[in-house]
Amino acid sequence: MRWTEAFYNGVFSKYGEFSLREHDYTFNNCKFGGNAQAITSKRWLHHTSFLWDYESKNMLALKNPAKQPKYREKREHGQFLVPLKGIVDSREQLLQDLQDNAAAHFKLQEASYEEASEALKRNHLRGNRIIDFSQYMEDT
Repeated sequence: MRWTEAFYNGVFSKYGEFSLREHDYTFNNCKFGGNAQAITSKRWLHHTSFLWDYESKNMLALKNPAKQPKYREKREHGQFLVPLKGIVDSREQLLQDLQDNAAAHFKLQEASYEEASEALKRNHLRGNRIIDFSQYMEDT
């Protein structure tokens, strides 16, 4: 997991004190992202979720979980989470920075919707799906 901190540092370090805390991505000790991995004998998948925004009043409905990372210090969701919307320049810039950073570390290959659809018909992890980034490009 430590490699992901180094990987995302190129994107997030300019916005504050970025770090990987246990399995969470944080700014100044507040969580804005998490991740999961799926590993089989022939494939490896790393998945990251970033928190763009949320309604503060909705956080009041969430219970403080019994199992939680130590750095959370039993804080309520509103004090523990931080949305990226108020930190990064824009959603478009974040997506561009993530793509540029990925291109610096991996060989990327852009595919059309049709090409991606065909690839998904092959034998693979069934959780894979096509992502249309255009739906994330407009700030709300």
